[in-house]
Amino acid sequence: MSHYLVLTSQAKHGRGEYRNVAIIEARDGMWPKRIDVRDPAVLRIVQRWGPLHVGLSARSAYHRQLVKAQAYCNNRNANGAYENGVRNDIS
Repeated sequence: MSHYLVLTSQAKHGRGEYRNVAIIEARDGMWPKRIDVRDPAVLRIVQRWGPLHVGLSARSAYHRQLVKAQAYCNNRNANGAYENGVRNDIS
C-alpha cells in the first residue's frame, strides 16, 4: 500500500527565493525526508517541478503549482486509485 504526498525543497537559482515541488508516492506509515528515489520511504517520484519563484501573492508560480499538486494528491488518496494499480500521468 502507498499514499501520495507533496514535498517541497529549496532551490538554488539566481536572486530571489525559489523552491521545488514534487508529488511523491510513499510507503504507508513512512514520511520521506527528501525528494529522492533513494529515500527508503519513496516508492517513486510521480512529478517534479522547479525551480519555481516564490512570490508574495498566490499568483506566483510556486503557489499555483503547490495548489495543483495538493489537489492531485487529495484526489488520488481519497479515491484510493493507488490500491488497484491505476497510475495516471499528470499534465
